[in-house]
Amino acid sequence: MQIAVFTKSTTYHKGHGGLETQNKLLCEGLAARGHRIVVFSPTRDQPLQNVTENGVDYIFVKSSYRYFLSSFNKNSWYNQSYKVFEKANSDSKFDLILGQSSAAIGIIARKELHSIPVVSVSHGTTLGELKTQITNIRNVKDALKVLKDGQYVLRQYFGRQRDFILKSTHVVAVSTAVKKNLVDETFIPEENITVINNGINPTPFIKVREGRNLRGKGVLFVGQLTKDKGIDLLLKMFGSDDFKDISLYIVGDGPLKEFINEQISHMPNGFKIKLLGKIPYQDVVNYYLNEEISVFAFPTKREEGLPMVLVEAMFAGLPVVAFDKGGVTDIVKNSETGYVLKPNDDIGFKHKLVNLVNDPEILSKFSSNALKNAYSSLSLDAMIEKYEDVFKKVMKK
Repeated sequence: MQIAVFTKSTTYHKGHGGLETQNKLLCEGLAARGHRIVVFSPTRDQPLQNVTENGVDYIFVKSSYRYFLSSFNKNSWYNQSYKVFEKANSDSKFDLILGQSSAAIGIIARKELHSIPVVSVSHGTTLGELKTQITNIRNVKDALKVLKDGQYVLRQYFGRQRDFILKSTHVVAVSTAVKKNLVDETFIPEENITVINNGINPTPFIKVREGRNLRGKGVLFVGQLTKDKGIDLLLKMFGSDDFKDISLYIVGDGPLKEFINEQISHMPNGFKIKLLGKIPYQDVVNYYLNEEISVFAFPTKREEGLPMVLVEAMFAGLPVVAFDKGGVTDIVKNSETGYVLKPNDDIGFKHKLVNLVNDPEILSKFSSNALKNAYSSLSLDAMIEKYEDVFKKVMKK
């Protein structure tokens, strides 16, 4: 199958994150199974035009990635992406188009000209992102920014989001929560959406494949140091006597880093809190596998489509304590691989975290369940097989 993939950014671009890495894994996995994959992306801040890596062809398109009135701007991604795609399609016909979020909007809008089925992947929704921005408000400046961004949110809600969701042949949602939000916000029929959780290559975690001993009294947090990630709540918890014998390892960077450092310096047990900053991925993996760490804390207040750190925690055999936000329950099974608390139940979160760290029997049970769940449903191979099933279904229509 020849597949054209559209994404607004790649791992070649500066500041790339989880979405770009996930797209790379998906494309390379599909290429390894014999599919021809061509990725189209705006040139932006990287100097390349065309490149091939691990069997995947990349075509970078000189364009402006702005949606407002983009159909009237000949240099917009909306227009240029289709122009370049049309040329590539005339040279070698594509069987399918895969769009990450709304990146294939220019091709979707002209589907009557090419008649190629389009599968779009949704990682979240417009209102979900707005809720996150509101959660992050810390001062008047933040509140004004949310008001200013309101017009953009409205354009997205009534414009681009509905355009790419409702006009795609089929939609993949990365979690059950994203699917529900899409149905609520766009009224797309449920049968037009398939939930496929993002998977990872388990190789970095293979040393604990058969199980691990959780003897240490350490808690791991991996994520951006922002209010919506709940790091301030975690610090508040560790300031109490209940956590005097428990260590906290914080991996990540962000605007609250200085605030966290200051808080730690004034805490009686601050010496047990390790602020590690942003570190290479292999070092992050080493902390997942660290014998001193027995629980992964995920106190986020944000609506995340599918938090990949939870997938990594499962492959590391780490039980999780989290709030029921976004795609958390697709990964963490309450009372099986960890505990899932109602949003804003801070007291319940604290109690579950303390009790879990101090309960070797439950830790062992949850760890074993986490590993079984990870290898049965969260591997990269499992994810790619599910995408291929969707592609076959769409091609038969």
